Amino acid sequence: MAKRLWLCGGFIIFCFVFVMCIAGVCFAEDAYVLFLLDASGSMSEQLEGKVKIDIAKEALSSVLSEIPDDIALGMRVYGATYDQTLPEEENCKATELIVPIGKGTKDSIRSRAFSYSPKGYTPIALSLSKAPQDFPSVDAKRYIILISDGKETCGGDPVAEINRLKLMGFKVVIHTVGFNVDEQTRLQLQQIASAGGGMYLDAKNSAELGSSLKVIVEDVRKKKEFTTTAVEGKMVEPGSNIETAPLISAGIKYESDMLPGEMLFYKIQAKKGQEIEVLLQLKKSEEATGIFYLNTFDRDYVELGGTQAFFGRGAVVANRMSLTGRAEEDSDIYLRLKGDFEEKIGYAIKVGLK
Repeated sequence: MAKRLWLCGGFIIFCFVFVMCIAGVCFAEDAYVLFLLDASGSMSEQLEGKVKIDIAKEALSSVLSEIPDDIALGMRVYGATYDQTLPEEENCKATELIVPIGKGTKDSIRSRAFSYSPKGYTPIALSLSKAPQDFPSVDAKRYIILISDGKETCGGDPVAEINRLKLMGFKVVIHTVGFNVDEQTRLQLQQIASAGGGMYLDAKNSAELGSSLKVIVEDVRKKKEFTTTAVEGKMVEPGSNIETAPLISAGIKYESDMLPGEMLFYKIQAKKGQEIEVLLQLKKSEEATGIFYLNTFDRDYVELGGTQAFFGRGAVVANRMSLTGRAEEDSDIYLRLKGDFEEKIGYAIKVGLK
């Protein structure tokens, strides 16, 4: 049964990743990243005088140079084959792991990706179902970065597939990039990212595709780095989904920063009847503009409430924000924060429980 929390109040902001700790010190974990590239027929369309899949390959090649060598990488493509003599269900099986996940694979990803041409359907759900086979069976942070210009066309349900992976205990964060997409495709890719605990980024052209991939890669890189704990009230990295959301303690101020396009999580443990107050202070330039969203979820990803707020360009510019609520039963409450802005912003957050 969904746990409930009454919420009201102003703005709030994002959060980040928690790293496993021993004796008060946190160490970087291994990180595995699988690029999932759309090579379906629609990627043969022209944009800015180039074929869309060529733009995607160039953006991917560029961002590979910015990924640390100690992050293991791989690539799967779907829709790259089509045989008109075969029935649709056979052509819908066109998904292939072209570079197994490992370190030192950047050149292989570049060369193999550039050898594929767009031809077929869009079996996103089937491709996601292969994740347990694609990733090495070791305990590590797993990420899928899905780049697509279209929605599922093979009758699959990508969100249902992600939920199936969760039920079998397979943990993976799924980020999605919509490349020059229509509204229906955007909605599905947003739902995939939400179910996968990742972020959705929109890219209308080659420049935006490159910058979107860089945002995601920077998020992965940052979540792998060494950090200190919040035991002494200093700092804690937010999570990229509810599985990695750190438990924050009442009365302690936590400080961090956020990049454009990030989606971050914290966890609050509340007892029945407790009043919760979340205070947030932004550290931004006066010229900064944007919109921030706050949603709350229970353990089953059931949404409990949400709010949003603007700052800059005619909106009331505020550096302090608050959110209040009261728990109706003992519960873990997850805060999901995301926003739309153009520069890195710092913040400090504190939770009070009464």
